[in-house]
Amino acid sequence: HSELQTQRDEICQKNQDLENLNNEKNNLIGIVAHDLKSPLNQIGGLITLLKMTADLDTESMEYVDTMSDSVNRLNSMIAKILDIEAIEAQTLNLNLEKVDLSEVIGKIVGNYRFTAKEKNILLVETLPDGNANVNVDASYANQIYENLISNAIKFSPSDKNIFISLYQVENTWRCEIKDEGPGISDDDKKKLFGKFQKLSAKPTGNEISTGLGLSIVKKYVDAMNGKIWCESEFGQGASFIVQFAKA
Repeated sequence: HSELQTQRDEICQKNQDLENLNNEKNNLIGIVAHDLKSPLNQIGGLITLLKMTADLDTESMEYVDTMSDSVNRLNSMIAKILDIEAIEAQTLNLNLEKVDLSEVIGKIVGNYRFTAKEKNILLVETLPDGNANVNVDASYANQIYENLISNAIKFSPSDKNIFISLYQVENTWRCEIKDEGPGISDDDKKKLFGKFQKLSAKPTGNEISTGLGLSIVKKYVDAMNGKIWCESEFGQGASFIVQFAKA
């Protein structure tokens, strides 16, 4: 009995240590996210000043508008990440509404064309002509598809294609983002949606990967009663598939 009690005490202590580490990690994420708001607001202010004072041609103004949209999206993402306790508890403050995924995904693809072009990657989308309606939180939906498309670009070698398709399966809409990258090993598949999990595949253009993106995406998809999974053969690219019920 004495030995069992000692083992119980050790387990309790280890659990407490893990809980303390988890809380410290969450606090650190909150601090970093909060500290990012100030430089982002400065960038946003400078972009606004540039739009008001600079004599820009049409193409340059489109780039500036894209920069402004990116800053706004980052601020929105940070606001969500700051609520880390809600993410952990799966009690997200959802604002469910009818959203046309064709419009959402089409806009995201357009925003990432320049990033993909820098690596000579072609984004090939196959989207229906509207009415791909689902009930989701528009902000979270944007973050889901932005993360998956940016990941596909990040982990794809140059001179490849990324295929983004949206199609119906029974009473659902499925979006598939398929790349021609290195694929995902069986070991990596087991930890794919875990927090702070670094996979064996590395970004191909010196991009930064925190290991947080897919875990947060999974939380968002689950919270909106959707499904997400990955299909991949190692060495033959990967497909990430997100499914939501039709509205």
